[in-house]
This record gives sequence, C-alpha cells and structure tokens, in this order.
Amino acid sequence: MIIFYQRSKGIKNALGFSLFEVLIAMSIMSSAAILLYTAWSGNQIRVQKMAINNKAAFLLDQIVAELEIKYSQRILQLPDNESGVFEDHPRFTWTMESRDFEMPDLRSLLIADNEGNEAMLMVIDKLTEYLNESVKEMKVSVKYTIGKKSVEYSATTFLVDYSRSIPMPGGIPGGAGGLGQ
Repeated sequence: MIIFYQRSKGIKNALGFSLFEVLIAMSIMSSAAILLYTAWSGNQIRVQKMAINNKAAFLLDQIVAELEIKYSQRILQLPDNESGVFEDHPRFTWTMESRDFEMPDLRSLLIADNEGNEAMLMVIDKLTEYLNESVKEMKVSVKYTIGKKSVEYSATTFLVDYSRSIPMPGGIPGGAGGLGQ
C-alpha cells in the first residue's frame, strides 16, 4: 500500500478551509435551515387551520340540513334550543337556537309619502301578521374545542310554513277568502 504524504511548507500551501471560511459556511447553512423551518411550520399551521375550517363548514352544513328536514313540516314544534355532539368528530359540538321572526314595520313607508291608503295598510298588516306566524329564524352553531381554546362557526336560516294560507279578506287569489283563518 502506497501512502502519499504531502508536507506543507507554510500556510500558503495548506489544504482545507480556514476557520473563518468554516464559520461563514456554517452561518449560511444555519440561516437556510431556520428559514426552511419557519416556512414549513407556518404552512403546516395554516394547513391544519384550513382542515378544521373545512370540517366545521361541512358539519355546519350537515346539521342545518338535518334540522331543516326534521322541522320543515312541523315548524310549530321547533324548540327554542337544541344541542348535540358529532359522534365521529368528538372535538365538535353543535347548538341550535330558534326564535320567532319579526317582520319590520312597513307601514312607515306608506305613511312617509302622506299616502295613508287604508287598503294598502291593511294588506301590509295582514302580510306582516302572516309572516310573523309562518316564519321561524333558526341559528345553528358548530363549536370546535381543543384544550381551553374554542372556535365557533354559525349559520342562520329561516324556516317557512308554506301550508298556511294568507288571511286576506275579499277573495284575494292565494288567500283564504275571508274565511277567518
């Protein structure tokens, strides 16, 4: 076996890197590693949040559809509050709150024009009464909890009882024809 040996004649002929060059290379490599780590971890957190948001939106849509189907034919039986959990997703829970719909007062639009048309005011009153009795507002919330932190996602929808007829006297088409309904 032959070993080649080179004798250095001083610093000019030495092979390898100086200490300063090694420190510069190490600082460049560590800066690049830190940059890659922060970029990767930031993206990883955003991906996790996006997955939670997508799951919450899916579950919210699912529970709203289930409640609409459950109470669409029995709007008067809609409870004030209801809640539950998702069996497949233990960190998610849902709540539902309902309340009566309150139609804004439209009489002020006619009175503002000094057009106190009594027939139109009566129609607006009957329509307001009909909507107040036939429409329910339903707010559904999905809550995601991890540790002490929680995030809530909500959607509001309106349920309408289409089986009720509009109580308009005088035989207005689509109305009850003054039968006292």
